[in-house]
Amino acid sequence: MGKRAYAQEIDINWKTFIGMPVFSTFIPSIHISDTPLTPHINSQLICGWDQGLYPSCVVTQLQVLNGHLRLAVFMEIIGENISAEEFVPNTLMLINGQFHNMADNKLIHYCDPSSFNRKDTDYKTWADVAASHGASMQPGAMRFEERKEAVEHWLLRVNPEGPAFIVDKTRCPMLVKGFEGGYRYPESYESNEPSKIRPLKNEYSHPHDALQYACTGIGRMAHVKSQAPKIQRPSYEIIKQRPGLKELTLSQGLPPIGQTVTVGESRYMSINQIHKNQRR
Repeated sequence: MGKRAYAQEIDINWKTFIGMPVFSTFIPSIHISDTPLTPHINSQLICGWDQGLYPSCVVTQLQVLNGHLRLAVFMEIIGENISAEEFVPNTLMLINGQFHNMADNKLIHYCDPSSFNRKDTDYKTWADVAASHGASMQPGAMRFEERKEAVEHWLLRVNPEGPAFIVDKTRCPMLVKGFEGGYRYPESYESNEPSKIRPLKNEYSHPHDALQYACTGIGRMAHVKSQAPKIQRPSYEIIKQRPGLKELTLSQGLPPIGQTVTVGESRYMSINQIHKNQRR
């Protein structure tokens, strides 16, 4: 029995995925914060949004630490089978509740460019709906290669103050698990042309798409051209069991993902649960 099958059989390593991770430059011991991250009050929050029936929002901030730039990822909010009319206002409510000391004008929003496209069944676009609730959207990058590079720009750098990219482990469980292998290429990716390789569409791809839209928006700001040195790539254990099959095994644990997320002393329900409670 292979290592992956053995780990799954006895349920000691549930973070084992078939296929190569999209961000092999992510190093858990460097890029994960076990303690809650704190926003800088005088800096804007940058939110990335991915639309669809499983929409996601990721809240980030570009911080300056002793003259060095750091991208901090504070929070993920993920909906399930929910419309923009439901997801956007509830998400903004959660953001304003969590970051209540930040003024409304401290929020910048980047989204999937297709959010500006109208459907045959509705004259309103996803971006129109967001705007009606006070979230003025700007389009992120369309090309996957550009979005991936925008994230890796931060992953590959380290400052004297620490890594140039840091993610809150408690408030971003799906992003973290995606970085550690859940957000990955299909098993047969090696047989495809490099320009046609795309990650699997799964539960991890939605928050990661949202993060990428935020990062491409940040990258368009002239002052984010970080000159921090690059860090070395991590060395993951790759196991070949048969031709065409690769396994990625990661050992560091994560907290279980439930319907609620505990942030400090506050407890937040999932978006769809909030909506159900409001209907009662």
